[in-house]
Amino acid sequence: MDSTAAIVPNSSNESLESPQDEKLSLEQFRKLFIGGLIHTITDEKLKEYCSKYGEIIECVIMRDREGRSRGFAFVSFKDRATVENFMKDRPHIIDGKKIEPKRAMPRNEASKAEGQLTVRKIFIGGIKEDLTEDKLKSYFQKFGNIVECNIMKDKEDKLRGFGFITFDDYDGVDRCILEKPHIINEKELDVRKAIPREQISRVNISNTNQNSEFYSPTNLIYNQPTASPSSYTYFQPTNYFYKPMPLMNTNDFSPATLSYPSELSKNAYSLSAPLTYQNKLSNEEKSRIRLTNDEQYRKLFIGGLSLKTTDETLKDYAIKFGEITDCLVMKDQKGQSKCFGFVTFINSEIVDEFMKQRPHIVDGRQIDPKRAMPREEANNDDVHLTVKKIFIGGIRDGLDEDTLRKHFEKYGNINDCLLMHDKNGKTRGFAFIEFDDYDSVDKVILARPHTIGKYHVDVKKAIPKDQRQFQHQQQQYALQMQAATAYYYYNSLPYHILNNQIRSPYNLMTQNGAFIDDIFSHIQISNNNNNHSNSFHYTPTRNNGQQTLHSSQ
Repeated sequence: MDSTAAIVPNSSNESLESPQDEKLSLEQFRKLFIGGLIHTITDEKLKEYCSKYGEIIECVIMRDREGRSRGFAFVSFKDRATVENFMKDRPHIIDGKKIEPKRAMPRNEASKAEGQLTVRKIFIGGIKEDLTEDKLKSYFQKFGNIVECNIMKDKEDKLRGFGFITFDDYDGVDRCILEKPHIINEKELDVRKAIPREQISRVNISNTNQNSEFYSPTNLIYNQPTASPSSYTYFQPTNYFYKPMPLMNTNDFSPATLSYPSELSKNAYSLSAPLTYQNKLSNEEKSRIRLTNDEQYRKLFIGGLSLKTTDETLKDYAIKFGEITDCLVMKDQKGQSKCFGFVTFINSEIVDEFMKQRPHIVDGRQIDPKRAMPREEANNDDVHLTVKKIFIGGIRDGLDEDTLRKHFEKYGNINDCLLMHDKNGKTRGFAFIEFDDYDSVDKVILARPHTIGKYHVDVKKAIPKDQRQFQHQQQQYALQMQAATAYYYYNSLPYHILNNQIRSPYNLMTQNGAFIDDIFSHIQISNNNNNHSNSFHYTPTRNNGQQTLHSSQ
């Protein structure tokens, strides 16, 4: 089995199996998810607005147990053409707030980790030799305007079996997902949303980890010795592991009792001691660190670069906006671009202007600029996500929505400010503010700590539930990958097993017909007042080049 086929899940469970399924599918094309609703809006008000575009079959605002709006709704139109017109006529503003309409996904898609994320790029697997970029573009352009189409190749110019297409609008991606399956030249393609790396789990962008090519989940899936040159990646959902592995049952013991090999402890997905240390810094200490390092306010992270973009070409473009003190495109150990870089300007005003002038096109490709985060923030997974909403904690009774707005409006245009109250009207101690641009959120994070009046408030990025769930699933998947790698690496197998013999999650799960959780089933873990007996510690010992597992009794 080739590596491309290995990552394509069985599509039989996604196909229509009955007339009822077919009916539901047709209804799906007429349904919209409406997010970003103001909390005071009613079903009637939403229906009144949407009915301007055509007849409505159903309009429901989702509410909690106490009857309060959850900020989103579903609207079903009578025909599909009305949905198309509604999406083409964006942006929509209801009660002074811009709403976020998206095509509602069928249940089999919505249940996937990436199902609800808003992206403009798709991953396409199962690509054969007879499929060219022109054919691929010709097929998918009916779903929306295509900005870029790439079929990935290795250093010997051989197809790697997958590609990426970037649309100019997220709706083009959602249409592709709704229209599955996609068949070109009588071959079904595996089409999924391509998730930006910052929306998964933060990776070690410096790539100084000597074991990255052995422990990277991307490499295990694609069977490639180096990471994909794209700034996007595709992680298979965790349902390849049919039941939780006993070794990774986090309910049975605390992470502190896990004993990793030293090699695994260097991995970007393992527990990080500096993270604990940084969390102990006070607001005053963090502020003092920033004051002594104002370079941070002058630095941009530039993602989504073309493989052919060099330090010079990036600098030639960025210098149009102002003087540059440093410009660097990051490269791997073989000198190949990692498709992102950093640009440092002489002052922060140039950074502000650069961000205002988005979008930017460099070497024919739209780049993804973001404000670079300081080192003490960079260990926080959430800080790298692209969101428009912030969470504000530690709010006292003396703070109201107007005061919050006044403090934060200097960072950008505010769409909504909501101070949470209980059913008795008392403040719950936290609030949410939504900006019209993700850059405003990054500016807020860079400016921490925040003091309003005499009170310090806790400001973080507000992570949508779908992204939080996706993040959690990927962290669990990474832990499972580590456990699998530990087994192979410390069970008398040479390094090359990771790149030559493990070609799919199915092969990874089984050796001599056993799943990973069965492999580890002989490990007994007990949890009695945090006393753990018979727990295995991976300690490599070398006898004539062999490595073995030892149990610490």
